[in-house]
Amino acid sequence: LAPDVPVLVHGHGTDLRQMELTAHIAEEVRLGVRRNERFAVLHSEHATAYGNKLELEEHRLHVVGAGYRDELFHSGGRNRDSGPSILYAGKYSHAKGLPWLLDAVARMAALNPDLRLHVAGTGAGEEASLLRARMEGMACVELHGQVDQHRLAELMRNASVFVLPSFYEGLPLVLVEAVACGCRLVATDTPGVVHDLAPHLGEAIELVKLPRLQGPDTPVQADLPRFTDDLQGALSRAMAKGPLPDDLELEPFTWNAVFQRVEDIWLELKK
Repeated sequence: LAPDVPVLVHGHGTDLRQMELTAHIAEEVRLGVRRNERFAVLHSEHATAYGNKLELEEHRLHVVGAGYRDELFHSGGRNRDSGPSILYAGKYSHAKGLPWLLDAVARMAALNPDLRLHVAGTGAGEEASLLRARMEGMACVELHGQVDQHRLAELMRNASVFVLPSFYEGLPLVLVEAVACGCRLVATDTPGVVHDLAPHLGEAIELVKLPRLQGPDTPVQADLPRFTDDLQGALSRAMAKGPLPDDLELEPFTWNAVFQRVEDIWLELKK
């Protein structure tokens, strides 16, 4: 309709997963989307994946990252006396690693009855219903349901550790939000976390080795006992550490920094 108007695609990785899950239309999507001029992606592994799957030249791919609201997610007013507490925010799903997080926390709570796991989020379907029922039966778990960003920031300022045990993530900005609020972090070693977040977060983050995966986010069952052990160990180490270091470099993840990178692409397209 407008062949002379350049198109910039912003990809957050979910579309790559959908190309695997809906293979019957993947080729149609690939042929259509690759005609667009530029692609702004979240991290370097994304750039490689988009380049390979859509057959794109390197100059058409730009890593811009994602931004967090630094006026909302900050450590001002942080509760220093909240006791041993872990926060999980996300869907009630196996792909997010929630069942094995519950296994790890149940073991930890048996050793420390004061431990609490706070869960923000929700889910739909049988899988989510079973997970909800399990959590409702655990004395160490407190469910907060779906929360807005203001409430999430409050929960983060009251937690010792934020955990993201997902089997598939793009650039999980929630980790930056949590560390900005003063949480230590535990996360699986997905590519976006390892290559684009961990270098900025240093000792603030404990990485957990992913189990082998079948497809984009289904773990190999034989690897799950080790995954649970590793998750428990990482949570225990994070909770045993003191306050966060003062030299964390979060400025590249502010919206001002992201906007500057996006604006540079638009200015290039205007030439």
